[in-house]
Amino acid sequence: MAATSSFAIRDRFRIREKLLRIKANPRKVSLGYALGVFLGTTPFIGTKVFIALICTYILKWNKVSSIIGVYHINILTAPLFYGFSFLAGKWILGYDVVFIFPDTFTFSAFWEAFAGNMMIFYCLLAGGIALGLPMAVGGYYLSMFMLKGHKGTAEQGRRTKDEGRGTKYPVPSPPVYTLITGASSGLGREMAIECAARRMNVILVALPGRNLDVLCDMLEKEYHIIARYYEEDLTSRGALEGLVEDVLKHYRVNFLINNAGTGGTIPFEESSVDYLERIILLNITAVSLLTRLLVPELRKHPEAWILNVSSMAAFSPFPYKTIYPASKAFVSNFSRSLGQELKDSGVRVGVLHPGPIATNPDVTIRIIRQGANGRRGLLPARELARIGITGIKSGKRVMIPGMGNILNWLMMTKLPKFIVLPTLSRAMVREIRKEELVAA
Repeated sequence: MAATSSFAIRDRFRIREKLLRIKANPRKVSLGYALGVFLGTTPFIGTKVFIALICTYILKWNKVSSIIGVYHINILTAPLFYGFSFLAGKWILGYDVVFIFPDTFTFSAFWEAFAGNMMIFYCLLAGGIALGLPMAVGGYYLSMFMLKGHKGTAEQGRRTKDEGRGTKYPVPSPPVYTLITGASSGLGREMAIECAARRMNVILVALPGRNLDVLCDMLEKEYHIIARYYEEDLTSRGALEGLVEDVLKHYRVNFLINNAGTGGTIPFEESSVDYLERIILLNITAVSLLTRLLVPELRKHPEAWILNVSSMAAFSPFPYKTIYPASKAFVSNFSRSLGQELKDSGVRVGVLHPGPIATNPDVTIRIIRQGANGRRGLLPARELARIGITGIKSGKRVMIPGMGNILNWLMMTKLPKFIVLPTLSRAMVREIRKEELVAA
């Protein structure tokens, strides 16, 4: 619960990401943000956003960024800040007055505190202006600094084709890319959208015929980033090595997301050798080899990241899935081991353990057939993408998203296996029987 609260607090201060989502003139965005910061230091409790909207309408500054500025600084204008501004205002105005802070942080409570002695309000206002002006100037330059590196991105020149692998924008210096496998649908697609929304250039990898060109065009037009794609079968070692060779020849990569994977629910003795081999090649071999081939490139960057997508199935054996949970346990242990090896470098390694994801109609039906246990850890793919990317960027090594999945983790790891395995087995048998009934 503490980790969840900490994540929520950090999420509120994603200033850079929030400002970069605003498609407007950077100067007007920065001026709006500075205005919001300034208004946040004043004692106009409950009316700051309303005042910000009026001011930005008159001045033609950005309304959204001003609200973000008010929102961010409001978190700081608690008793400590108002105490400083009150003391500063007393010193500036020369008043000798005592202010008792109200029990509740509301407009009505503050109004009652001010109504008895308006000198308190004047002190808070004078002190807020004195402290708020330098904070607003700092907010303006901070916002401009954040937006400056991306200002040209939305104004790039004409796109040109690059050997049939998507489109690109001419840029003055070599850009860096995030390489995402299994990017055509589901979590991989949402990872691509989340990265693009954060102004990260992407290289997408998926099987042929998955419309990656359409996705790349959409990302470039919507988010003004550079999007590339490769259509390769990662179960082929030759294709995988050729992919890395071509990528390193043309691009610089500072972020690898190993998302591609496969699995299913079927009795082991009924599964074909090709089915089992594909799980091993994609979930284990491809992850290992792709990471190994890209680590030297990742080490060249001051900061780089590897995000491996495992599964909640990694925490326990799963009857009727057999190879799949074993492969995801490999991904989990591989990620932790590699992270320890690279801890003194600029490369950070993290592993995401999503639960069930309603990525397509077939998967959704399978989740429903598993009943309440299957639906407990269900989260939208976009939310999982945000949690994974934000988590590894903030230094997390292991990410178990959502309280439902944390509860599943506790049950799978803390309960005795003679209780866990029969329970999982019954759930998988129900899923198989329902599939057989539908097929019949």
